[in-house]
Amino acid sequence: DGALHLIAVAGLAPWHGYDRLLVGMGEYYQNGGTREAVFHLVGDGSELPLYKKLAAEYGLESRVRFYGFLSGDPLTEVYNRADIAVSCLGMYRKGMNRESSLKIREYSARGLPAIAVSPIDIFPPDWPYQMIVPNDDTPIDMQKVFAFGDALQKLRKEGMCVERIIREKARDKAEMKNTIREMAEAF
Repeated sequence: DGALHLIAVAGLAPWHGYDRLLVGMGEYYQNGGTREAVFHLVGDGSELPLYKKLAAEYGLESRVRFYGFLSGDPLTEVYNRADIAVSCLGMYRKGMNRESSLKIREYSARGLPAIAVSPIDIFPPDWPYQMIVPNDDTPIDMQKVFAFGDALQKLRKEGMCVERIIREKARDKAEMKNTIREMAEAF
């Protein structure tokens, strides 16, 4: 549909920091932004009322879709619409500065590039399928998100199967049998 589709799947706690993305989207459109982005937010939790309030305040109702808790095929259907996954954007809220969440592993297993606040621990620091944003309260810069999406689209047009590359690397680094083997070899 020409829009950039972002997805986040979480229990919606303060450290997920999706308010940063909502404010970034709101500011982008308030400042005359014309490119379409849709944020698919799957999950329930304490931050849901805040996220709905921000979406309403910024007039993002048509651009933010709230699904509540999903699993199985309904969750897969939403994942299949996504271009980019959004990991925890508020790690600083719990004193953390490194991305090593289960969430990023799920996104990677589904072959999704991700936005994160630090290089993703299972990939090299220069991994081209990650966008690193500041680990602070600043709104997410949607111009940079669109540029990241454009770069990914360019790779796809050049014949790269981005999703397959991400899935294979994630399997090599995060699959349980490989993780256990690395631990066993370390001892």
